[in-house]
Amino acid sequence: MRSVALPWLLAVAASTGCVAGLKVPHVDEGGKFASRVGDPAVDRCAAQRDETLKLNCRREREQAMAFVRKVSVDDQICLEGNPMESGVTPRCKVRAFISDAGSGKLKLEIRETHGGSKFKPMQNLWYTEAALADAWLESAGYTLE
Repeated sequence: MRSVALPWLLAVAASTGCVAGLKVPHVDEGGKFASRVGDPAVDRCAAQRDETLKLNCRREREQAMAFVRKVSVDDQICLEGNPMESGVTPRCKVRAFISDAGSGKLKLEIRETHGGSKFKPMQNLWYTEAALADAWLESAGYTLE
């Protein structure tokens, strides 16, 4: 009896992700793991040549970080077009849904994109707070020169 019960118990534990070190993808991701977008390697604001642009960029990054820390699961946000505005407006080029949250990171499901975007519909991405704020700075026109 023990030889039958133990393999069955291990199979159930593995399928639910209970075995240490075993990653089980979520069903809603089509059996794939969500890509991870980590903190930016280069400080976008420090890369601005003009001191006024650097200052404005830093202010916007602070606002972006405050915005990112306020959103929660089930919120919809705009990644390109009108980042950090209340609600998703018609100017939004990439609409995302926050499907999960962890310590210092958010999982986004891309719901709608328009031509020319690097995002794809139904793409799942884990963003750190700093990476998401940096994405908004990029959308606002702060480039890495």
